[in-house]
Amino acid sequence: MKQISSLLAAAALLCCAGVANGQESEAVRHFKAEKIKAEQGDAEAQILLGVMYDRGHGVPQDYVKAAEWTRKAAEQGNASAQSILGHMYYSGEGVPQDYAEAMKWWRKAADQRNASAQYMLGLMYYYKGGGVPQDHVEAAKWFRKAAEQEHARAQYELGLMYYYGVGVLQDKVEAVKWCRKAAEQEHARAQFRLGAMYGNGEGVPLDKVETYAWFLLAKANGVEEVSEGISILEKLLTAEQMEKGQARAAALRRLIEERKENPKPSVESP
Repeated sequence: MKQISSLLAAAALLCCAGVANGQESEAVRHFKAEKIKAEQGDAEAQILLGVMYDRGHGVPQDYVKAAEWTRKAAEQGNASAQSILGHMYYSGEGVPQDYAEAMKWWRKAADQRNASAQYMLGLMYYYKGGGVPQDHVEAAKWFRKAAEQEHARAQYELGLMYYYGVGVLQDKVEAVKWCRKAAEQEHARAQFRLGAMYGNGEGVPLDKVETYAWFLLAKANGVEEVSEGISILEKLLTAEQMEKGQARAAALRRLIEERKENPKPSVESP
């Protein structure tokens, strides 16, 4: 099964190609071709048609039709479509806002090991959303299921739960483990958190050079509040230590890029 991220990328590529070449008709022709397959019951074509209506690629933007085509795929048991339909019900995009329906479709997708839906269930139970009672143990369960499929945001949330001892027994070593997994997928907040844990010796040996390296990555990825920590470290570290930290950050950046090119398999890349 194609990943939903691939479908989104394909639709975006078509739109960009049409605009760049002044050939919007190419996107229209692709829409018509996909519609034929969708009308014949092809679930992936139905998802792509939903994406094209949602984005206005090759057809006027129409959230209602986007939801209609997404539902057709979801009702065939397509987990990616079920997850997307859950988001539509949660936000009220193309359908009436209905948290119970959102939870219903996310649960269907999650039961098929759809990582994005598992993550959303975790969020709902953590924050008392979607009409379910707050249940941190249940939240941790769903975050773990998604995290084990390399879902970076779920890995970060699970790391925080271990850090604070919410829904799980407090375990700073486990917190480091899951934050590291997210950080190595370029999750900026996880990079910041991991750097802080090295800086305080929480779950790992105290290592200011490692802190500096992760803080540099977090700053490069948009975490502005890490700037103060970087300034403090640059006053504490020697020139040699800062050079080592910069080299370590560069090495980590290469590792992250390599993993982007060769990602671990999962049911869905969010």
